[in-house]
Amino acid sequence: MNDVLFRVETPLKYFATLRRQNWEKHEQKREDIRGLMEQVRATLIEPDVVITDNTGCDHYYGWGYGSGRTADAFLHVLVRRYDIDDENEYTVATIWVARTPVKGEVRWTKTS
Repeated sequence: MNDVLFRVETPLKYFATLRRQNWEKHEQKREDIRGLMEQVRATLIEPDVVITDNTGCDHYYGWGYGSGRTADAFLHVLVRRYDIDDENEYTVATIWVARTPVKGEVRWTKTS
């Protein structure tokens, strides 16, 4: 059961898909992202910043979704294109809360 939870167009003009199995795995493993599926979706649609790392993965960051010990952190959504994905289709690979962005090329900012 790996149905699509959502598929959204990103500011980089491709579609990112979150599948149920991946979401459930991450939600069980990372307590700080539980209940934040809509925020993940919002971060992909309108991120504060998108950085592409040296492996070609895109890192989407959304500010202001954490609470408690993660209040001063970003929601970090890593998106990548797998060989099985279509040319304009990418997959949400992982999700976590981060304090600092990865190093890489800034591809998009909210003020772009």
